[in-house]
Amino acid sequence: MPIISSKEISWKPGYFQNSEFKMLWEDTETKTKAFIVKFSPGGFIPLHDHPGREFAYVLEGEMVVGEKTLKQGDFLTAGEGELHEVKTENGVTFLIIINDMIKIIE
Repeated sequence: MPIISSKEISWKPGYFQNSEFKMLWEDTETKTKAFIVKFSPGGFIPLHDHPGREFAYVLEGEMVVGEKTLKQGDFLTAGEGELHEVKTENGVTFLIIINDMIKIIE
């Protein structure tokens, strides 16, 4: 049973504008990943889909997902076909668990 201290994990540059992340756990067989994402003001993930299920919990700040604003303590889950984008004006940090990498919709 792994116990992971996020304080011992370094922030790495994120894949999207104004973002960074800490990978907490990964299962290579199921492609499931758990990580913390931090967006600075203006952070953005373009329109995307999830081939697997996504679970997100806002730790601090707020973000807009689709047309809804999520704040500290809010929880989101999305699955395949539930297209959305993510943006933040003032910054946000959230825990996310995904069953597979997202697919950007162009």
